[in-house]
Amino acid sequence: MKRVVALLAVWLCVAPRAIAQEPPDESAEELCHPRGAPIPPAPEPPSEAPPAAEYEPLRGFDPTVDLGIGHLQAALAPESPADIDWLRRVELPVYVEPGGVPMGWIADGWWLAHGYAPAEPLATGSMVETGYEVASWIVEEAREAGWVRFRFAPGPDGSGWASTCHLSASDPPIVYESWEARFAQESAGPLFFRTRERHALRAGPGTGYRRSFWLSGYEATELHPLEIRGDWMRVRATSPPLYCADPPPTRGIAEEGWIRWRDDGQGPWVWWFTRGC
Repeated sequence: MKRVVALLAVWLCVAPRAIAQEPPDESAEELCHPRGAPIPPAPEPPSEAPPAAEYEPLRGFDPTVDLGIGHLQAALAPESPADIDWLRRVELPVYVEPGGVPMGWIADGWWLAHGYAPAEPLATGSMVETGYEVASWIVEEAREAGWVRFRFAPGPDGSGWASTCHLSASDPPIVYESWEARFAQESAGPLFFRTRERHALRAGPGTGYRRSFWLSGYEATELHPLEIRGDWMRVRATSPPLYCADPPPTRGIAEEGWIRWRDDGQGPWVWWFTRGC
């Protein structure tokens, strides 16, 4: 029954407007754009449950990992933030291109490639930890029309496009959040650099502004975001950090200025401790 309801919800997202008896709801069009995305026939997953997945997500502080532009996170109930079993419930069609050729389904803990390829169990190895025992899919690209390209498995064939309409119709709903939106929240800090190299604190958002300070990398400098303009973030920087310091340091620096916080090759240059102190 669950499978029927989930597939019906996805079908309703993309049903052609021609069958409607009334003019289309403009607000629904905005929320569920684009309608008309082709739905591949959902193959039957293997009768057996997928093997228990080891919880081995990527860590955001690994500077070799390209964290993309944002993440897809399950909208879990507050009482179950560590529910990694949602991977066994979500059902989602994945496409080669936005609105183009379907490449398969994510269903019941399996990756079911369109065609005759064998089913592959989903794993957390290509996800990144964004909370305590909470992992997210990394988003590599987003389109204004309501499509995101995300990484669901390792390797060159492990990424594809999903409609945000289909994502919101899944069980549990999957939410896209850009890193810029994540770091713009009042509760975003403290952040820390992902590399140990020093970083310039500047008087304005760009390399043409005066460098006012060199900030030490990784856990040596605590950053609280104040404003974001493109690739630049105005921060309050404290070194040594006060976060989790016991006893707190009696000497150090506390400066405000601008840092570069992302690039195209690595994604964000800053991250947070997902497991607290």
